[in-house]
Amino acid sequence: VKNKIRDFVSKPNNLPLDLQADLIYQYTCPSCNQSYVGETCRQLHIRACEHLGKSWRIGKSIKCPGNSSIQDHILETGHIGDFSNFKILSKNPNKLNITRKILEAFLIKQIKPKINGNITGFLLNLNFPAW
Repeated sequence: VKNKIRDFVSKPNNLPLDLQADLIYQYTCPSCNQSYVGETCRQLHIRACEHLGKSWRIGKSIKCPGNSSIQDHILETGHIGDFSNFKILSKNPNKLNITRKILEAFLIKQIKPKINGNITGFLLNLNFPAW
């Protein structure tokens, strides 16, 4: 049986976008069309709020947001982003953390999102020890 990449990339289910978790997502800036690809085990709404510098509980800006390439892009360019600029590229088919990270790395390599900068995603060490 030959597996194809599409066999490992699942389509999002019918849950509302903001409640879906364990996925690979893409943010596209509405002003310049540059994009970012990331992964999260948490609900997309929570991760998107972190990127946008907002509280996921009340939706207001937070004083000390964490590091985020998306937020850096917004601050450096003056562009405006919101939750509607996020979309799910793939759900994690087997719920393993490593699978999600490999899918993210594959999609970053394929899409080449500019907001990610030089980040290439999860690096694989293929040097296995001799048994």
